[in-house]
Amino acid sequence: MPNFRSGTLPLMEKAIGGYIKAGGGISKGSAVRDVLTDLRHYCELNDVDFDEQSESSLDLYLEDRDGAGDD
Repeated sequence: MPNFRSGTLPLMEKAIGGYIKAGGGISKGSAVRDVLTDLRHYCELNDVDFDEQSESSLDLYLEDRDGAGDD
């Protein structure tokens, strides 16, 4: 599964940058908030449980942060 270690950070940086630009120079924090808001809308429209995926993402983040699975 793609994660920070597999090179997806540049994709996120580009997305956040797009939200900052679209928002007229909003802060990074506001851009993250807007991304999360749009993800909630996306999930609702596509019958995806946002809260379930958010919880799962926390588990994956903690594994990434703690180096689980590193060789």
